[in-house]
Amino acid sequence: MTYGSNAPRFRFDFITALPMSAPLTRLEQVWASPQYMRITDCAVRYVGAETFELTADESAVVDVAEAAGAVVDDRRALYLLILAASTRIDPASLDAKLAELGRPVVLASLALAPEAPQAAQFGAWLERAG
Repeated sequence: MTYGSNAPRFRFDFITALPMSAPLTRLEQVWASPQYMRITDCAVRYVGAETFELTADESAVVDVAEAAGAVVDDRRALYLLILAASTRIDPASLDAKLAELGRPVVLASLALAPEAPQAAQFGAWLERAG
């Protein structure tokens, strides 16, 4: 799955021990970054030229969270949260962060990015959390 068109729509802002060399604009870039293992958390913001509206694929990811029980006040904000969760979470705080995000966001993250580097850990957390 490709996450976005050719024009950048998102900017990934990382929390790391050392600064990242350049902002990244695609989930695949985050996963492939040589600095990936330094990322402890991430925030994502929309940077597209047009007004931020979810694509059909993005809306479907939010639908997964909603079907799993997420209260959806702002579909765009929820999508950005799901996208950020799909980047990398520090393994030292993974269980606590996933509990904070909640089952609906974790399920939606897996729907968005089943091949994410931490997908197996997300699945294991879901099994433990019940």
